[in-house]
Amino acid sequence: MPRYCAAICCKNRRGRNNKDRKLSFYPFPLHDKERLEKWLKNMKRDSWVPSKYQFLCSDHFTPDSLDIRWGIRYLKQNAIPTIFSLPEDHQKIPKLQLTLLYLPQKKLWKWKT
Repeated sequence: MPRYCAAICCKNRRGRNNKDRKLSFYPFPLHDKERLEKWLKNMKRDSWVPSKYQFLCSDHFTPDSLDIRWGIRYLKQNAIPTIFSLPEDHQKIPKLQLTLLYLPQKKLWKWKT
């Protein structure tokens, strides 16, 4: 099943198209409230609430945050993601604005009585 990185502007995913990259995906520390708050603050997503189905990719962690054993990268218990490439004005990204377009009403069919 593909996994997607939940960081803003990160397009990393695990699946068929990323076999050449060595990416790992780590779940949010949902049971450690203090650590979760630090993760969300660094991500600039303070008011967002992640679920157990959302992950961060290894690109957002420094090498000393990872413990490599038998070729598998494990996230250390106290690791905090610190590498994010957010646009300077990411707060100013315009939200989707809907514009209503009024068209003159046309008859699509004629009723015969």
